[in-house]
Amino acid sequence: MSTTSSAVADLQSQWHTLPDLDRAKAVLAIKQSGISTRQIAQHLDCSDSLLRQGKISTNELVRRSKAAGIRRTAMHRETREFERTQASRRACKKICDWLAAEQMSGPYGEQIVNGARHLFAKAEQDGKFPKDAAPTDMPTAEIIKRCRPAELKTDAISFVARHAWWLARWAYYAFTDTSVRDTALDLALDEQFRR
Repeated sequence: MSTTSSAVADLQSQWHTLPDLDRAKAVLAIKQSGISTRQIAQHLDCSDSLLRQGKISTNELVRRSKAAGIRRTAMHRETREFERTQASRRACKKICDWLAAEQMSGPYGEQIVNGARHLFAKAEQDGKFPKDAAPTDMPTAEIIKRCRPAELKTDAISFVARHAWWLARWAYYAFTDTSVRDTALDLALDEQFRR
């Protein structure tokens, strides 16, 4: 009960400086601790009806507070989705630049990207992703270089399969967000169709 008394005293001292939504949150928190609106009004030296039916009632303030929280959550979600979209576009560009540097565009680029997508799908299905991770500050060019497979001594594996495996490996380490990586591969595939 002393915590509740302390909360009421804090609210009383700050009442005139708080915005309506902050007042509503404070009143709601105190109400949830077991004190009635009438008792809160007595402590605040105001009428019960003022809290309930003033210009903005306590219920309305609470409703607005909840609505503001929902809007903040939605805005946060939209911001996160926008950031993921931008990250996917940057990742797509890195994939396309890598394919161009390896002189693999058009039909070969399509096969390589599709091969990498297939390898990701199989790894997800089997639960066989690598357990390690690249350092967060390692540049993508360095990741690509370190993931490069050994040169083939035979023609047992085609250069397309080799590049698909290489792409899957370096993309796994470079793009740790699965959603970003999958979208980037889809975008890169679209780019290869256009070449």
